Amino acid sequence: MTVSPPSYPVRVLLAVAAAAVSSVGAFYLQGLHTHPSDFELVWNAARVWLGGESPYAAIGPGLSIEWQFPLLYPFPAVAIAFYKKGFSHYVQKFGSQKIK
Repeated sequence: MTVSPPSYPVRVLLAVAAAAVSSVGAFYLQGLHTHPSDFELVWNAARVWLGGESPYAAIGPGLSIEWQFPLLYPFPAVAIAFYKKGFSHYVQKFGSQKIK
């Protein structure tokens, strides 16, 4: 006795149901998330770097940006965070100024 695979509409329905259940679960778990994300650490490092300081000397326990551990990410992560989040804001803020 052979079992035929489910039809295409049944497979689509199962995939949509699995996506819906996963989405609700992820949304619920995100609500339980009480500590800041890792990206916030790298984003703060990019802001410090743009301010002319070393992010490695400014982020960590007891430093100017209080964090539970020091910045351990390599500098390319900071540069990518600047590119992903800050570059467009930086261009909007300073790009329209005329160079004398």
